[in-house]
Amino acid sequence: MYLVTGGSGFIGAALVRRLRAAGAAVRIMDLRPPADIPESEMQAGRLEYLRGDVTSSADVVRALRGVNCVFHLAAQMLLSLGGSEMHRVNVQGTQMVLEAARRAEVNKVVYVSTAMLCGSSPGRPTREDDPPAPSGPYAVSKIDAELVCREYLARGMEIAILRPLFVLGRGRLGLLHLLFDRVQRGRPLYLVGGGRNRFHMIGVDDLAEACVLASAAGHRGVFNVGVENPTPVRTQMEALRDHAGTATRIRPLPVWLVRAAVKVLSLLRLSPIQEEQQKVAWQDRVLDTTRARRELGWTHTRSDVELLLETYDWYQIAKTQPRDHASDWPDGGVLKWKWIDRFL
Repeated sequence: MYLVTGGSGFIGAALVRRLRAAGAAVRIMDLRPPADIPESEMQAGRLEYLRGDVTSSADVVRALRGVNCVFHLAAQMLLSLGGSEMHRVNVQGTQMVLEAARRAEVNKVVYVSTAMLCGSSPGRPTREDDPPAPSGPYAVSKIDAELVCREYLARGMEIAILRPLFVLGRGRLGLLHLLFDRVQRGRPLYLVGGGRNRFHMIGVDDLAEACVLASAAGHRGVFNVGVENPTPVRTQMEALRDHAGTATRIRPLPVWLVRAAVKVLSLLRLSPIQEEQQKVAWQDRVLDTTRARRELGWTHTRSDVELLLETYDWYQIAKTQPRDHASDWPDGGVLKWKWIDRFL
């Protein structure tokens, strides 16, 4: 039996689909039931949903009964809730899951972290052993959670840590909602620094495959995961515009102007992005994925451009359908921005 914490979310749902396709028994632990699995498909010992909080010892102990491997995906990503809530869920929750797994003699854990905790490495891709350079509270919480993982690694647990940067695929929106809406309306796209930078992406199904490969015996430590040969942001946006067939123009914005605008709009609580996101918007963020390819035998199946276009096509259909929590539809911050966005 596999346990997937956060199994009802965007990445968790993809992992559950991958495990079920392989005929594996899966238990989903989440505060919300999976939106894409009817209750009628639940079957004890094959596919189970357990409502639970990773910061609750009783919930975690109950979820681990009969489990031989844990995929720990549950995380708090909403910056609006503040650093203390992120620390509670991302760090204390990870501590709770690992300690309960140790006591239950579940020796294999795959933890999905983030490459947001790494800085940009000018002149070369970022490696797993480069020093962390967090840009905000979410990245800080993930660094601390990885430190917890390292403590249990030192105690003999077999823990594989995956570091994706930006995950795309069916169900992914957030800020992409604004991007896709502007392209559809033929409005200009403003790129910080002109879009010459690269931002490493990975498909959600490819990330699910990396999780499964990392769950095999013998895989320990940190693995960067992402597409091979990421393309510049401007190239991606040009491909999106051409795919949509609209008159969208791409216009560069100086970094200093964006920084100033985000600060002002943040004070007014109208900014669609947080400072943590703004800091990486213009940087070259490319990962060295050699270790994942060599040791896990993992590779991506879609390029970043293909992923972006597929997500846009999904959005065109999904926006007319009832929304569910397996898709990260925009929160209040993005929605409040939409009325300003109409004038840009």
